[in-house]
Amino acid sequence: MHDQPTYITVTKCLSHWGTSKFEEVFFAELSEQDQKLPLQGMCVSGGYPSVQNWPEFEDLKIVKHYGNSVSGNFAVSFTEEMNTSCRDQTFPERLSGRISFSMTLTTGEVEFESTALEKREYEKDEF
Repeated sequence: MHDQPTYITVTKCLSHWGTSKFEEVFFAELSEQDQKLPLQGMCVSGGYPSVQNWPEFEDLKIVKHYGNSVSGNFAVSFTEEMNTSCRDQTFPERLSGRISFSMTLTTGEVEFESTALEKREYEKDEF
């Protein structure tokens, strides 16, 4: 689980606040800084977020607007890589979840809340 809050700063999307373009530009800025997102805490099998398969974002929901700040969440899907007994081979698993955040509209500082997904239960005949 990701215990410490994660922060990034966005700038380009701020000029689009309140327009239909905000979500697209916000997600583009998240993609540019995806290594700073709290994806590690969302890994369910003891692996790590893939550095070769980029996360995908959609469904931005702003749930609260108060003064110069907003809070909301969005859907993310990414690949968790798990080590295998072969040194240079990993086992990929696609995961999906939601990330909650708060953002200051004047500075562009975004704080992500700690996020964890439920551990996956495997079926007996799955392997």
